[in-house]
Amino acid sequence: MKIEIRSKKGITMVALVVTIIILIILAGVSINITLGDNGLITIAKKAKENMELAQIEEQSKLNELYTQIGINDSLLGNTNFDFIERINEFKKKIAEYIEQAGGIKPEYTASVETFGERILGIVKEVTKDATALPEDITIGKTAYVNGEKITGTRQT
Repeated sequence: MKIEIRSKKGITMVALVVTIIILIILAGVSINITLGDNGLITIAKKAKENMELAQIEEQSKLNELYTQIGINDSLLGNTNFDFIERINEFKKKIAEYIEQAGGIKPEYTASVETFGERILGIVKEVTKDATALPEDITIGKTAYVNGEKITGTRQT
């Protein structure tokens, strides 16, 4: 009795054909996913078009807003950055004027409310030692005491 041992070298023709068929199927699916009607390239083109349309619409709404609030190109300068820079310069100047008037200088990045409080603080400080009452002022005359408006009641 003779035992024959076969050595398995390489792949069979059936395995090769099955592998090639699987690769062809995968290639077809990949091409369809990439180039098909709902493929990645088509979706990317649609997204690009939508983004461009959104930018145009946004610019149109900004122009409409600028028109409504009375801002024109001479105020804006060439870019929105110029506009923001000019507003910041304006706020810095206001903060300096508050300090020059004897108030506490706010940071230029402070809120509108903070600027208002600092301005009102100046008014109250300037009038803090006023002692006039309505009966001390003639009828129709007005004075401010501690930042509050009083109108005279005394006849001359």
